[in-house]
Amino acid sequence: MRGEDQGCDGNHRRVPNLSMGLSGKSRCLCHVIWYSDERLRGEGNKQVNKALTKLMASAAAVLTLTLIGTQAAPTFAATTPSPAKTLVALGDSITFGYNLSDTKGNTVPSQYAFPYLIGQKEGLKVTDLGIPGWTSGDLLNALHSADFLTAIHGASVITLDIGSNDLLRWAAENGILADARGSSTPTLTATQQEQVAGIIAQFGKNFAATVGLIRLVSDAPIVVYNLYDPFPSISPLHAITEPLQAVENHEIDVISHLYKNVSVADAHAAFAGNQLVDVRVLEGDVHPTVQGQSVLAAIGEQALAPMVSKEARPNAFSGVTDLLAGAIAPTGGSMSGTVNDDKVTLTVPAGAINQGTEVAVTSQESAQPGQLAQNEQPVPMGLPLGLGSPTAEVAVNFMQGTKWTMPYSLTIDNAGITKNSLVFALTGTSFEFIGSAHISPGQVTVTGQRAEEFVVLSLPSWL
Repeated sequence: MRGEDQGCDGNHRRVPNLSMGLSGKSRCLCHVIWYSDERLRGEGNKQVNKALTKLMASAAAVLTLTLIGTQAAPTFAATTPSPAKTLVALGDSITFGYNLSDTKGNTVPSQYAFPYLIGQKEGLKVTDLGIPGWTSGDLLNALHSADFLTAIHGASVITLDIGSNDLLRWAAENGILADARGSSTPTLTATQQEQVAGIIAQFGKNFAATVGLIRLVSDAPIVVYNLYDPFPSISPLHAITEPLQAVENHEIDVISHLYKNVSVADAHAAFAGNQLVDVRVLEGDVHPTVQGQSVLAAIGEQALAPMVSKEARPNAFSGVTDLLAGAIAPTGGSMSGTVNDDKVTLTVPAGAINQGTEVAVTSQESAQPGQLAQNEQPVPMGLPLGLGSPTAEVAVNFMQGTKWTMPYSLTIDNAGITKNSLVFALTGTSFEFIGSAHISPGQVTVTGQRAEEFVVLSLPSWL
């Protein structure tokens, strides 16, 4: 049946006015499915392999922050208690728990979000790296950050829920979501049909590269969520979202099954017919309710169970990466909060960026004695670890395509910072000394014009 246009079984039925493929010939959306299936199956996809090759250098940086501060660490006996296991959740606003009551204005992840519910049930510490508004391209771009890679490397369990915004952002920009309360199914133009076909194909490539990179730096079980349809059958948008999501969900299924220890949680089936309870759709919101997050947690646990029946990795690092989320407009602005006991303030001047951007400020919890596997050895990266210890580590990430004409400033307040502290930026696989950093007791201010990882090293008082 592969590549057939006639006789589609209904799982990938035609979209109203979306029957023109990239070639201009009438065809079902299956042509996008099989395009992705052929291009992504096996190890021969040159584009994906090229992306993974490019990212391997960044993956090497995982060992850097994992091993910071361990060169001078004492040797521990075999009786040292094993660390608590960590769940690392990658995704967008669904993973974040957007618009739930405890997010402090959507600046910190919700404890009602499914990663925390799974963590409570499974006895896992949770690193929630769901960033509201992010697409698959934004997440893949963030995986260049050693902060993300460090978290992944130390995970005992990983969840991945991404792709909804690839379609929703396009739909919002084209005014399609405005028809959600209308009485008739919106009609897509030929140009819009071309656009959405390209978006879905790009999602497949981004998703394949993302899963490949995760598996490159971690062998932990991965629970992948497919996409649920936020619109009930009575909504005029249901007839469009269903077949579009069928394509993305098929890509998710095909790619996930290329790897061992990866299981798909079927959010689409779980939410079907239950949107009025599981989604805040009556409030004009596509995000899950508390009940919907419970459903996501339940299907995640079901998908995870067969994979964790084996003994979990003994060398998983228990450090938690803390997240502060926000948004900055092209007119500038600032955001502040606390990540792993570091008070941070990011300030962006007016006109410094070419587009509005969601912002993720993260911090990796410092390694404690005994938390690292004995077989992991320090990797020299140009940082004088033997002379001091890391006091603070903060990373900033922005949406894909964000360009800078002026620098932002990042202020880190931490009582452990001294006047003789040093600041480094993690660039690629090495540390770069930042001589321009403004340092005073308890505070460091640095500037930058890209996503960056900053490490503050405190030196002994006698130096």
